[in-house]
Amino acid sequence: MVNRSVVLETVRKMLSQGIDESTIESTLQDIGMADEEIASVIAESKGASTVIPSKPAKPRVEEENEDESESEPDETEAELHRENPLIDQGLVNSSVHVAVETQGKRIEDLHRNVSQLHEKLDSYSQAGAEQISSRLGAIEKKLEELNANVSDSRALNSALQDLMQKILEANRRILAGIDKK
Repeated sequence: MVNRSVVLETVRKMLSQGIDESTIESTLQDIGMADEEIASVIAESKGASTVIPSKPAKPRVEEENEDESESEPDETEAELHRENPLIDQGLVNSSVHVAVETQGKRIEDLHRNVSQLHEKLDSYSQAGAEQISSRLGAIEKKLEELNANVSDSRALNSALQDLMQKILEANRRILAGIDKK
């Protein structure tokens, strides 16, 4: 059977990482735990899920025997994993599931941010296009006015030139008439 303290610690970590209960239950069923035991482990882990100890709790027997080396709990844990390889597989599966969910959430956030950016760009481009077209319309009006003014100026210049030539002709006639007298 699986060491209850190891399972409790693992469930606490899974809960603190935000893994939903159905995934935890599935993982515990994969390692061969009964439904009643799963419910009690999850309930117990929820009660202590806010505090995650850095090391698994040691039995009181070990506290009395401080002369023993600390490698023994690691050996016991390794033996448990060797005896029940489903623990490792369940933990790997749940770790992969957590990683996939985390990456999925990040991708969804990224898609949402990209969509918002596209909306902003579209609104800027529409506003920019409207501004550009209104500016182009104003420039075209000014060009038409300038063309009209240039045409008027040319006509006035031509009229002045004709008038000046007539004045010059009149002056020549006057001078030619004075010279004859």
